[in-house]
Amino acid sequence: MLVAMPLWTTENPGEVLVSSGLATMGFALPAAIAAALARPGVRVFCLTGDGGLGMVLAELETLERLRLPVTIAVFNDSALSLIKIKQRPSGHGGPAAVSYGPTDFAAIAAAVGIPAARVTSQEQLAEQARASLAVDGPVLLDVLVDASGYPHAFDAIRGGGR
Repeated sequence: MLVAMPLWTTENPGEVLVSSGLATMGFALPAAIAAALARPGVRVFCLTGDGGLGMVLAELETLERLRLPVTIAVFNDSALSLIKIKQRPSGHGGPAAVSYGPTDFAAIAAAVGIPAARVTSQEQLAEQARASLAVDGPVLLDVLVDASGYPHAFDAIRGGGR
């Protein structure tokens, strides 16, 4: 979220729901469901990390059953990246504590009936996000990301190497 939110723009107040602290895992999808219920017929974009989506995976079934117009972009790097970055100074836990095997979120979404695609470039993400506007119901974009730039972005946001 710390990397994505500075790049997201809106036109009107009240168009972004963000957990306080910008890092509450599991917040994004339930918030997107609530936003879609509160504004029927309006496409909602849900930006989430793989760890956060993993915590609320069952809500994909809710999203499909209610046929809510939500596009989920899950940033998938097979790690709890923010926690990994915060552990840098101490080294607590090591990589095994915050990393996990590859997860195909597109396949999981498809298993509950949600159209989904794996995305490997910014161009594909933009194309698939635009295409989701024409879909009646939910869409999931499994965005495979390289987390190597996260530490630099985190340090820039936090004002140093904490």
